[in-house]
Amino acid sequence: MNKTKKNSKGVPSKVSGAVQDITEKELMEETLKRREIMLKALNKTAVAFLSKSDISFNDLMTKEIGLLADILDIDRLTIWRNFNEPDGLHTSMIYRWDRASGGTTKPNEVFSDITYSQYAPNWGKIFAEEKPVNGPARLMPE
Repeated sequence: MNKTKKNSKGVPSKVSGAVQDITEKELMEETLKRREIMLKALNKTAVAFLSKSDISFNDLMTKEIGLLADILDIDRLTIWRNFNEPDGLHTSMIYRWDRASGGTTKPNEVFSDITYSQYAPNWGKIFAEEKPVNGPARLMPE
């Protein structure tokens, strides 16, 4: 509650009040709002993938991954499949989404059946501990 004290001529001479920093509250509200948007998008995507549809898999992926990419503000998304071979853990790129290319694109054949021991030896250890490896490539361990 603000209070203003006036002098004998009616001119304000003192003002008292309280100021509250709401930055943290606004950040929390923004975080909750973004989380709600993300959950709605994930639910919509899940329903689209689980519903019977005449849309091709690639068209569905382009549309739904594009929706998530917009919310997450990402340019590319790749999905990999890990598998064991006698010489160790291998991986292959099985899906690629690229905003600049307009959505679903053909996985890069260079990334088919590659060994972790050759390209990312520390990842095999991470996967052995049942930990995920995800995020921007520039932040991932070698």
